[in-house]
Amino acid sequence: MLINGGDVARYFDVASGVTVDLAVNGAQNTIGAGRDTLVAIEDIYGGTFDDTLSGSDGANLIASGDSNDQIFGRARNDVLVGGRGNDVIEGDDGDDLIWAASTTDGPLTFSGNDIVRGGNGNDRNLGSAASDTLQGDDGNGELTGFAGAEILVGGAGNDLVRGDLGALTLDEGSGNDTSMFRRWNREGPND
Repeated sequence: MLINGGDVARYFDVASGVTVDLAVNGAQNTIGAGRDTLVAIEDIYGGTFDDTLSGSDGANLIASGDSNDQIFGRARNDVLVGGRGNDVIEGDDGDDLIWAASTTDGPLTFSGNDIVRGGNGNDRNLGSAASDTLQGDDGNGELTGFAGAEILVGGAGNDLVRGDLGALTLDEGSGNDTSMFRRWNREGPND
């Protein structure tokens, strides 16, 4: 049992994929880790297998590992970070930072063909060097694609859409959007 706000549930050493939902009160079958009771836990770090990680209605940090993971934020302002696999990452209400890159093992790792969906807030969706699909929603979001063959889809809000000079498919949505195209790296544009 893990108790107290600000703590992290870590599943680095689990021998198979886990399913963790921070909105569940009481014991839950996390599959690969058995039965866990998580109380007032805000953050989850997934393991090296295919995980399904879901946040609560509070602000969460959820980071996946190396496999093909599913990450779901809920209300509030979440930080959702994908890993090396082909991940599906979905924000919800709130102004989320959604990043399709791994930070769980040191320097940023940009890989995996990810699907990143923002929610109704003003989300910042950041892709990776692989071929990602970044989707905005009703908020005034930011979509940033990097070196891969990116698909960037803005939503109904007024979005800032930034794409690399590589293969890019762009659908700005119905808002008053701003588009920028230049060579990007993880520090920002190359001038």
